[in-house]
Amino acid sequence: MNAKWTLTLVAVALMGSVLTAQVSQEQRGKRADEIISKIKRMDLLNQLLPLVMTKGQLDKVLPAVENARKEVRKAEMVEYDMLVKLEAKVDTALKEGIEEQKLPPGETMKEVAATFKTMHIRRQAIVADNVDTVMAVLEKELNAGQKKAAANAIQPTLFDPTLDPSKMTDSAKMRFYVQAIILDSEAYDLMLKMSQQRK
Repeated sequence: MNAKWTLTLVAVALMGSVLTAQVSQEQRGKRADEIISKIKRMDLLNQLLPLVMTKGQLDKVLPAVENARKEVRKAEMVEYDMLVKLEAKVDTALKEGIEEQKLPPGETMKEVAATFKTMHIRRQAIVADNVDTVMAVLEKELNAGQKKAAANAIQPTLFDPTLDPSKMTDSAKMRFYVQAIILDSEAYDLMLKMSQQRK
């Protein structure tokens, strides 16, 4: 075997090793995301199961959560449209910044900031409405013990360090539970499976 052929084989082998490492790194990232998702679902179950919700209760809660999810999806579509409208100006600012060392135009920066502020305000309003909707169902369907468990499950200071839980009502604490647990993006599927397992 001549030296040129040997070098070619070595180069191919090295390229294969690099490609394998890249694919393996992507696979590791995907696998890690899957494991993190499982851990998140396990943590959600750790918060959901102590309520010991019956099938009847879950079947009342699930439609309210599904409606909340629909509102979130609608908001995401609106936000997508808002971002698409910014894209051309942002692309121009990036191009001019890289090629001509021009700072992004102040008007573009203001428009981006205003867009994100609007998105933030809209999201807060949607979250508040969704929490109100689901809270109304839980207040009606859960018994006193279940409500107490929900109220004591989450530390409100995790959301707002200025809050004093000792001065909050159980209903106010329960709102944090609804927002953080019941309305979590993966909670719906877990509660659906829980409902299907119960008679």
